[in-house]
Amino acid sequence: MGMDCGSKIGSWAGWPDLAEFRSSRKISVDQIVAQTNIRADYLTAIERGDFDKLPGGVYTTSYIRQYAQMIDYPEQDLLAVFKAGLASPTSDCIERQDELSPESPRPRFFRWLSSIVS
Repeated sequence: MGMDCGSKIGSWAGWPDLAEFRSSRKISVDQIVAQTNIRADYLTAIERGDFDKLPGGVYTTSYIRQYAQMIDYPEQDLLAVFKAGLASPTSDCIERQDELSPESPRPRFFRWLSSIVS
């Protein structure tokens, strides 16, 4: 039986309400977009903890770091919660989605290479 890969990472214990924090600082999503060039839908996904909407890997970590800096949120705290969530079963879905992504040629390459070596 497969895992529910539709789960939101924002349900991880400790993921803060970043939209409220940002609003309390009187910073708009548009201001963050203008300063970072991160797409607005990615920023909203970070606020919601909906990381399956992000490109994954180092991009996600970088986007979280930049977002935290822009709203003056302790980036190490936010990254620690994110990384702790990666250790949860939900993270298997994220890793599998990255592996199976049609934009990612690596899995196909390794399958092709293993078929030749075998």
